[in-house]
Amino acid sequence: MTKTSGKRWMVGTVLAVIVLLVVAAFLSPVQTAVARQVLADQLGADAELGRITVRPGAVELANLTVQRGPIAVKVPALRAEMSLWRLLMSQPRVDRLEAKGWELRWDGSVELAEAATPPRVDGAGWSAVLGSLTGAGEVPPGALEALAQILAQPVPLAVGEVDLEGNAAWRQAGPGADGSAQVRIRGRGPQAGRDNILSLEVVAVGAQATARGIQGLDIRTELATRLDTDARLEQLGFRNTLATRRDDLSEVREYGLDLTLDQTGGVPRLDLVWREGDNALVTARLANDSAAQGLAGQWEVATNSSQVSNLMLGRELPEFDFSGVGTLAAPNDLSGISVEGDLEIMVSDLSSVGAEWAAIGQMNGQMSFAMRQGREDTRFTDLTLRLEGAAPIVEARLLQGVELGRDAYELRVESPEDPVWQLQLLGLPPAWAQPWLEPWIVDAQPIQGGLLGLVTPQGLRVVTSDPIRLKDLSFAKAGRTFVDRGELEIELGAEVTPEGWQVELGRVALARDGREIALLQARGGQLQVDEGVAKMVGRLDVDVAAITEWPALADQLSLESGHMTAEFGLGLGERLSVATALTLSELSAAASTVNAPQIEADARLDLLADGVVEVHLPARLISTDRNSDFTFNLRAEPQSGGWEVAGSLSGAMVHAENLQGLLELLPDSNDEIAQIEFGAAKLSPVQATPARAAWTGLTGSVQANIGQLLLAGAPAIQRLSGEILIEESSVRMPTFAAEIGEGGAALINASLEFKPDERNSYQGLASVGLTDVAVDPWLRWLDPAQVPVLTGRMNVDARWESAVDDLDRLVEAGTVSAQISSAGGEIRALGVQVESYIQTGQTVASLGAIFGALTGNEDIQQHASRIQSVTSAAEMLSLIAFDQMNLQIDRIPNGDILLSDISLISPSLRLLGEGRITYRPGTPVWLQPLEITLNLSARDQLGVALQRLRLVRGEADTLGYLPLIDSFTLDGSLANIGTNELQRLLVGALQRR
Repeated sequence: MTKTSGKRWMVGTVLAVIVLLVVAAFLSPVQTAVARQVLADQLGADAELGRITVRPGAVELANLTVQRGPIAVKVPALRAEMSLWRLLMSQPRVDRLEAKGWELRWDGSVELAEAATPPRVDGAGWSAVLGSLTGAGEVPPGALEALAQILAQPVPLAVGEVDLEGNAAWRQAGPGADGSAQVRIRGRGPQAGRDNILSLEVVAVGAQATARGIQGLDIRTELATRLDTDARLEQLGFRNTLATRRDDLSEVREYGLDLTLDQTGGVPRLDLVWREGDNALVTARLANDSAAQGLAGQWEVATNSSQVSNLMLGRELPEFDFSGVGTLAAPNDLSGISVEGDLEIMVSDLSSVGAEWAAIGQMNGQMSFAMRQGREDTRFTDLTLRLEGAAPIVEARLLQGVELGRDAYELRVESPEDPVWQLQLLGLPPAWAQPWLEPWIVDAQPIQGGLLGLVTPQGLRVVTSDPIRLKDLSFAKAGRTFVDRGELEIELGAEVTPEGWQVELGRVALARDGREIALLQARGGQLQVDEGVAKMVGRLDVDVAAITEWPALADQLSLESGHMTAEFGLGLGERLSVATALTLSELSAAASTVNAPQIEADARLDLLADGVVEVHLPARLISTDRNSDFTFNLRAEPQSGGWEVAGSLSGAMVHAENLQGLLELLPDSNDEIAQIEFGAAKLSPVQATPARAAWTGLTGSVQANIGQLLLAGAPAIQRLSGEILIEESSVRMPTFAAEIGEGGAALINASLEFKPDERNSYQGLASVGLTDVAVDPWLRWLDPAQVPVLTGRMNVDARWESAVDDLDRLVEAGTVSAQISSAGGEIRALGVQVESYIQTGQTVASLGAIFGALTGNEDIQQHASRIQSVTSAAEMLSLIAFDQMNLQIDRIPNGDILLSDISLISPSLRLLGEGRITYRPGTPVWLQPLEITLNLSARDQLGVALQRLRLVRGEADTLGYLPLIDSFTLDGSLANIGTNELQRLLVGALQRR
C-alpha cells in the first residue's frame, strides 16, 4: 500500500465514523438514552420516557411521565414541528405543537419534602429592629418591575399553531371538592410581526359537590399578543371568563378577569377589570401622565358576598359589602407603585365562619391608607382603621411613616423617639367572647383602653397608653352568679427583638365596688441565649376576705380578714416548671372560736418532656404557740390508658388545732357548699352498675409518715405510718399504725374493690384495732368541763363493710360491728340526783332513830333507815370501780347503732343489758338519742342497801349477787346520760310503808 493510499484510507475511515455518528444520532434508541439521562439530571423529579425521535423537521416524544410531589403528568404522545437548522442558528421557533390524551393529576395526600430551616435572625440596630437574615442574597425585583423587565426582553421562543388536548384530575388539592376537567389549548403562540390569539378551554366537574357547592366550572381564556419586529411584547391582552354551575341556582354565574397591557411607543399602559357578568367588582388603570412625567391612574372596588360566593368553591362567606376608591402612580419603568385610597366594609353576619362568630353581629369599618412599593422597600405614610357596631369599637392609626425593607426584613421609621402606631379600644363588646365561654355567661361594659407601638434600639415595643378597663364585670353559670360588680384594669408592655421577646404586666388589678381584691404584677419572656426557654416571674396579692363577698361564696364562706401573697416563677422549654412561695395570713371569720394559723407553702410543679408530672409541696401552719409542718410529694408518669403515681405525705409534727382553725373557716354543713360538677356521671336505671371504677387509669401508691399528731388536751398520737395502694380494680391500705398516748396503739387496714359484674360494684371493707387506749383523757378532751364518765384502758376490735353502686353512698350505706372490752376502770354513768338526801340524809336518819327509840315509833325508825340506804346506794352508784367491761356495737344500714351484750362486773355490782342510739342526720353521734335497758345485781354494802329498800329479790345467785326486781332505762345521749328512771326507783322506795 502506497503512502497516498494509506492517507485516503484514514480519511475515509474518519468520514465513515462521522457518518456513522451522525446516523446514530438520528437513531431513536440513541436519542432516547440521551434524553433519559438529561431528564434524570435536570428535572429534579421522577421522570420516565418511553421513546424520543428527532428528525430534521420534527421532534416526537412517546410515553413521558413526570412525578413531582403531589403532581403527576402523563403524555402518551407529543409532536413539535420545528427547524433544527433555526435551532442551531439561535432562532428557536416551533411551527406546530400538538399533544392529545395527556393527563395531569394532583393528589393532595402526597406531601412535598420539608423546606430547609430558615437561617436565624441576627440583630442590626434600631434601623433593622426585626433583624436581618444571615447571608441574605440579592433583592428580587417587585412584581411590576419584573413585568417591565420581561416586556423589555425579546420573546425567546416563537410558537406557531398549538393544539393541546387532555384531562386533569385533583384530589384533596384545595377548598373545593375532588373533581376532574377536560382541558384544550388552541390557537397561535407569540410571533413577531403579527397579532396572535391563544385560547384555553377548561370544563371542570366536582366529584363530591354538595347542593351549596359548585357542580361545574367552565373556564375560557384568550391570550392575545402582538410582538414588534424585535420580538418584544408590544401589546398583551388577557381575557378570562369563569362560568359556575350550581344545582340550587337556575342561572349560570359568570365571572371575568381582563388584563390589558399596551406599551406602544415605549410607555406602558395597564388596565385591570375583575367582573361578575357586566358588573365590575375591581378596576384599576395606569396610563401616561405627561404632567407628572410618569404613570397615573385610579382603582375602585365595589363588591359583596353574594357576588363572589360562587368563587369560593361552595364555602359559605360572611355577609359583607366592600367598596373603596383611590389613586395609583408609578414611574415609566414600573420600578415601583404608589397606592392611596379609602375603603369601607360592612359585615352583617359572620356565622358562616363559625356559629360562635354570630355574636359579633353587624360591624362597619373604614380604612384610609397611603403606601409605596419600591424595589427595596414598602413605605406606609398613612394608615387609619376604625370599626363600629352599634357604637364605636376600635380605632387604629399610624402615627408616622414606616418602611419595611424587603432585602433584610428591616423596619425603618421617620422618628425613632416617637410612637409609631396607636390602637384605641373605644368599646369592645365582651359579649363577642360569650359563645367561646359557654356554659359560663359573662357580662360587662364595653372594654376601653389604648395601646402604643414604639421602636427601640433593640426592637419593637407595645405599651398601654390608657389602662385596659372592664367595668361591671359578672360571671354566672346555670342561673348562679359567681362574680358581680367586678372591675378589671390592665397595664402592660411588650417588646420583640432579634434576641427574643419580653412581656411585662405592670398592673393587673381586680376590684369590686372600688375595693381592690387582687393585684398581679409579672414579667417574662424568651431569649435565644436561653435555648428557647420562656421564663416568667411575678407576684400576686389577694384580699381573701373580699373574695368571700362574691355571690358564689357569700352564703358559704365569710371571712372578716385574710390576705394571700404568692411570688411565683415559671419556665417553659422542654419541661414546664412552676415554683411559688405562697403565704395566707390574717385569716379570721366572725363565727370562728379558734384562731386560724398562717399558711406558708413552697410549691413546685414540673411537667417533663415525656409527660411525667412531679409535685413538691412543703407547707407550714404557723400560730402563736404551735407550728405544724408537712411535705407532700407526687410523681405521676403517663402509661397506656392512664397514670402511674408515687406519692408521699410526711411531717415531724402536726397540730390538730391548726387544722381545726382552718376547718372552722368553712361552712358548718356540706349542704351549704356550692355545687361543683365532678366525678362520674349518675347512672340511669338501665345502667345498673358502672362499667369502670372511679379510679380507672390510675395506679401506684401513696405513703404517709407523721411523727406526731397533737390535739390540745388529748394524748399525743405518734408515729403514724401507712400506705395506700391503687390497683386496677381495688384501692387498699394494707396497714395504718399509730401509737396513742402512753402504751396505746391503733392498727387499721382497709380496702375498696370494684366488681363490675355485681349489682353493688363497689365493695368496701375495713378493720380497726385499738389496744390499751386510755379512754378518760379523750373524754376530757371532748368535754373539759365534765368529769369523765368512764376511766380505764379500752380494747376495740371493729369491722366496717359497705356495698354500693355509687361511691357517694359508700359511708352512708356501710355497717359497723365492734367489740369493746376493758380489764378495769371506773364508771360514773349511774349517778342519780338525790343531792338533798346526800346532804341531810345522815342527820335525819340519826335524829329519826333517836326519836323513834324514845317514842317507840317503828315507822319513824324504818323511814330513817330507808333514807340512810338511799343515801348509801346513791353514793356507791355514783362511782363504780369495775374489774371487767364488755360491749358489742353494731351500726345497721338505717344508721342506728345497736348496743348488745353489755356487761360490767365489779366486786359489789353487776350490770347486763342492751340498747340503741337512734340516728339523726347531721347530728354528732355523741348527741344522738340514747336508750339502754339494764339489769342490775348487787352484793356487799350496795346489796344490803338495796335489800333494805326492798328493790332486790330475796335470793342471791351463786356468786352472791342480789338481782334488782325491775330493770331500768338510761336515756339522753352519750354526752349527757339520763338516769331519771333509776332515780325514781330509789326515791320511790322511800314512799313504801
